[in-house]
Amino acid sequence: MSDLELMISIIVMMSATMMTRFIPLVMFKKELSAKTRSIANQLPYATMGLLVVYALKDSFSVETNYGLYQMIGLLTIVIIHKMTDHILMSIGGGLLIYLLILNVL
Repeated sequence: MSDLELMISIIVMMSATMMTRFIPLVMFKKELSAKTRSIANQLPYATMGLLVVYALKDSFSVETNYGLYQMIGLLTIVIIHKMTDHILMSIGGGLLIYLLILNVL
């Protein structure tokens, strides 16, 4: 793929991503219904749950300690989230602890 084709591909992908983000904002300028608001409030938690399940799907095996390391990272996420109620801070703290354990031990 030439540089021009690569640049065109990046621009097309960027435009498609931006359109999927901005079209709902344009379509729903009016007040959201109670059902839509309820779904919008639960969506971040559902997304985080999906990411956790996907991250752990192949991780626990008998012959390695990686399952233990990941459980420590998950417990760190839960503890930080209960203390601060801040999703990004808890994920960042859990990731930091997991990577420190993984690289030090």
